[in-house]
Amino acid sequence: MQDETETRVDEPTPNGGAYSIAYWQGANGEPVNREVAVGAEIKEFDADGKEIFRTYMSKKP
Repeated sequence: MQDETETRVDEPTPNGGAYSIAYWQGANGEPVNREVAVGAEIKEFDADGKEIFRTYMSKKP
């Protein structure tokens, strides 16, 4: 299994960004593999790499 604690999506974001990165988290907020994550912090960035928006999500079991 590939270690994937971050997932980058190189597509326009809902808030006008150029790309986004999901940082997968465990129950205590620690970085974990996407497959075992209970949630994620998702950051949107502009074309220069500046963070422009942040949101959080929970995964259903």
